[in-house]
Amino acid sequence: MSASRVWVVPWDGRSHRLGAWAMPYFQAVRLLIGESVPPPVEALGSPLDVPWVEAPAEDAGLAAMLATYDRVLWLAVEPDRVVERLRRVGAEDVAVLDSPERAAPAAVDKGWVLVTRPWPEAWEMSEALEAQGVPTVPFPTIAFEVGDEPPDVWVQAPETFAWVVLTSGRGVDFLQAWAESHGWGPDRLQGLRWAAIGPATADRLRAWGIEPDLVPPDVYQAEGLIAAFRKVDVAGRRVLLARAEGRPVLAEALRSMGADVWEWRLYRTVAYPVDRLRRLLPWLERVRWVAFTSPSTFRSFLDFLRSAYPPEEFLWWPYTRRIAVIGPVTAEALLRASWPVHVQAEHATQAALVEALVALWRAGE
Repeated sequence: MSASRVWVVPWDGRSHRLGAWAMPYFQAVRLLIGESVPPPVEALGSPLDVPWVEAPAEDAGLAAMLATYDRVLWLAVEPDRVVERLRRVGAEDVAVLDSPERAAPAAVDKGWVLVTRPWPEAWEMSEALEAQGVPTVPFPTIAFEVGDEPPDVWVQAPETFAWVVLTSGRGVDFLQAWAESHGWGPDRLQGLRWAAIGPATADRLRAWGIEPDLVPPDVYQAEGLIAAFRKVDVAGRRVLLARAEGRPVLAEALRSMGADVWEWRLYRTVAYPVDRLRRLLPWLERVRWVAFTSPSTFRSFLDFLRSAYPPEEFLWWPYTRRIAVIGPVTAEALLRASWPVHVQAEHATQAALVEALVALWRAGE
């Protein structure tokens, strides 16, 4: 009989199955068994120094693995089949982590925070909360895809733009990817001035090699950028507003200041596939707090709930949980949908939202 302890995690190759709750198991294992392909880093949460192997085709090979490694985690497409095979080769200590009670027993009574950010931010925020003792489940409700082609004038003569305005760190990533695909490095864009909506976006620019010229001091949303630009002369200047879909307030304000604004939809926000999220329904039943970081994460989550629950349960769902939002724009989206908002971060940043949730959790709310 094998003395190995084996955890079987139902996983179909999609990142949504694994998150912060799974990390203690990954940190404890000596061998990770997968099926067909290595799991992506986003599925595991972070890079781990654990050997990974494909599931052996022969039982003799599996028995040899169990004799060598005492703690094994198997990412299984068909958990029942895997358990049957493990029993066949003599494994006795086998646990299938297919429910909150089995996967995260310590958190079941307290519930957890549902983090509705997209990947990889869902993991980053979950990791920050878990480090402070707050149990979480990453629940990405949105994803992103490449948006429109840029204006021709940007491609042909970027130096004719006085300013480039970026309203998210992800926008920096998409712009950098586009620039690099066209052979443009930061040196190609050094003559421009750069505005970032907040410190996180500014840091992403610096990581690319570009120092931002304008960052709002406290309000990290469109209104903060508008206030900052009022101290800058943009009349008659060409401005590139590079972002995803957004409120028109920023473009309108810049035009009212006399700027020649060119808009480029760098990327699109799309809903995370509902069929993947449905597999996490058991986790929703134990949610204590839900964190929203944008109107789009909320709207996508709302659509999912509407598809997953009967009308009466859907209507009562927000009133049996606590709701946290990153800032006033997200709060407004919830209030328009008649959802309560129990706490709003002091600043519209992930760090401030994490700080607020940690304080509330420790206070027993």
